[in-house]
Amino acid sequence: MTVILGSFADKRERLTLQDLVQRTNLPRSTTHRILDSLVHLDWLEHSGNSYQLAHRALRFGGHGSDHIRLRSTANPHLLGLHVRTGMTVALSSIEGSDVVVRDLIGVYRPTSLQCNVGDSGPAFQTVAGRAMLAAMTPEAVDEIVRSQLPSRVGNAMWTRPKLHRELHRIRQSHGVSIDRNGHSSAHPGVAYALCDDYGVTAAVSLHPPTRQQMPDWPVPLLVNYAQQINNHLRQ
Repeated sequence: MTVILGSFADKRERLTLQDLVQRTNLPRSTTHRILDSLVHLDWLEHSGNSYQLAHRALRFGGHGSDHIRLRSTANPHLLGLHVRTGMTVALSSIEGSDVVVRDLIGVYRPTSLQCNVGDSGPAFQTVAGRAMLAAMTPEAVDEIVRSQLPSRVGNAMWTRPKLHRELHRIRQSHGVSIDRNGHSSAHPGVAYALCDDYGVTAAVSLHPPTRQQMPDWPVPLLVNYAQQINNHLRQ
């Protein structure tokens, strides 16, 4: 599996089965069988007769420059969202099984969001993490959370079936992840995932200035600004 993944020169390269057989010197049947597994587990993406690195492989690629580009692209939109809502705006991404805070706009104390840039924790525990998990396949989600569940977060006991039910609800809500009271998250808030042509990139989340109920009115603004970031990331 590592030999096959290492055959891709960069995240944009697409390779056919024959390309990979030639690069790895593995038997064709073995290569095809491993490719099927990698696609099933969301390490590779299969389209037509070619394969490309999927978001799981990209997460482990150490693309530090991608995080710099993500922050620089998102920052003006995060600031605009903060100005429009008066709420704390966070930009987060997933590394391994954790969600990592990449940027924060408008953090005032006291606030419902008690964290700093660079802080991390289990992805399923936050609205931003669940927004990103909902944009992934169930198989990829199981791989990410397999050592973390069951687990208690606040007043809620999270199990794998409960998480999948919540992710299904988020998908049914057009990708909007919300925890109004913070009962099932580390912090109350609402989040929306950023997805470029290669899969899940990050998530933008809004958090009320105090530990109060998260209202519904900022949701359309959050989605609009997140989609603007997505459009710029695809350029």
